[in-house]
Amino acid sequence: MAVNPAFQRLQLLVGTNTLEILRQSRVVVFGVGGVGGWCAEALVRSGVGHVTLVDNDDICVTNVNRQVQATTRNVGKPKVAELRDRLLSIHPRVTVEAIPEVYELANRDRFDLHGYDYVIDAIDSYTHKLELIEHAWEVGARFFSSMGAASRMDITKIRTGSVWNATMDPFAKILRKGLRRRDFAGDFQVVYSVEEPL
Repeated sequence: MAVNPAFQRLQLLVGTNTLEILRQSRVVVFGVGGVGGWCAEALVRSGVGHVTLVDNDDICVTNVNRQVQATTRNVGKPKVAELRDRLLSIHPRVTVEAIPEVYELANRDRFDLHGYDYVIDAIDSYTHKLELIEHAWEVGARFFSSMGAASRMDITKIRTGSVWNATMDPFAKILRKGLRRRDFAGDFQVVYSVEEPL
């Protein structure tokens, strides 16, 4: 099988079989702001073949210094459409589906989480985050969630682990309270920081 020249260095690192697994992988990213946008780009640059982007926000000027798809030229445009165009400029053969909607209980059935190898939660809204977590857990999706990163500077303090063990993260603490109130007994991996917020 011929390897896309753009991924020759990655092939040397992970091998042809792994590269093919990545090419066939399907990932959905909920929320494409400061976390989700960079995550989606990293997935495409890593050879993932299908990425679905879900976010109902438009780019605003405050996004320009921190969100990968935001520039002074596209303020006011939908984040998912602008990110799709950027991802296709990096890897024209990738399949990118842009859904300009907010994930919420009312439209959860629109998203067949069984159809994805991985579900990435980069949602800012506490309520919508809880709803997505419950949905992903119910259907047995491979699920990863980002916690709070505001007011932190030290990237060496970033950790991954169980949501129940995400210490020093005020957002994770609030989220755990919400999960307990909903009698959520599951577990999932989160990305968080042990740095004390500034």
